[in-house]
Amino acid sequence: MKFRIAFILLSITAFFNIGCGSEKSSRIFLKINLTAEGQPLQLNTDYTSPEGTLIQFSMVRFYVSQISLIKENNEEIHYPDNYYLADSQSENLFLIDEAVTGKFKGIRFGLGVDSTRNDSSGIYAIPAYEYPADHALSPANFMYWSWNPGYIFMKLEGKADTSANGILNEIGETFSIHTGFKEAYVFIERNYNFTTKGDDIILQVNAEIPNFFTNYNLRSKKKDAHPSNSKHEDFPYVLEIVNNSNLVFGNIFE
Repeated sequence: MKFRIAFILLSITAFFNIGCGSEKSSRIFLKINLTAEGQPLQLNTDYTSPEGTLIQFSMVRFYVSQISLIKENNEEIHYPDNYYLADSQSENLFLIDEAVTGKFKGIRFGLGVDSTRNDSSGIYAIPAYEYPADHALSPANFMYWSWNPGYIFMKLEGKADTSANGILNEIGETFSIHTGFKEAYVFIERNYNFTTKGDDIILQVNAEIPNFFTNYNLRSKKKDAHPSNSKHEDFPYVLEIVNNSNLVFGNIFE
């Protein structure tokens, strides 16, 4: 009898150890790989836009915010205070959380700075100069217009062969797109199943940067768009580019 009881207790203990051991807290990272034509993006290198225009990028920068990890039961772990700045000259590996436990089925993040902190009307907004210099929202990153318009969500700058002669060094063949304002804030959501098991988890996503110009012909449309508000004449062009975001970001992988 004692042997049977001991065996049962050992079996129950083993069962719970196995069950609990399947989920251990992990550090979660998001890594954004900037690509062009399926390869790591290289600045000042010739690429072809989806509309067939020869282009080069000299700067690509954009904010990522309002990340949510989506659990299998549809509960979400939200990170409203995390802001990251992706840059064409950086690794773009961002720590989301030091310790997360559970089974997940996806991730969501915003492209830009959400309305709670973007400008003076935000409920958590503070002037940019009050952030430490190493903070993503610091004006030291040159992604800030001013207290009223708020932050520049994304910068796409470079050259475009608008004359279609195969030469990119001609006068006037540069482009500069700066997006911003709450109407241009978009979310990216991707499904991906993962379970925390104690090891670091790096959720990677490729961002195919030329796809921002899908159905946007730099030869005939605005090459320089820096709207000062959402009613500015440049804003519809900015919105066209931002609305291509789901064509830019691929599936999640590790």
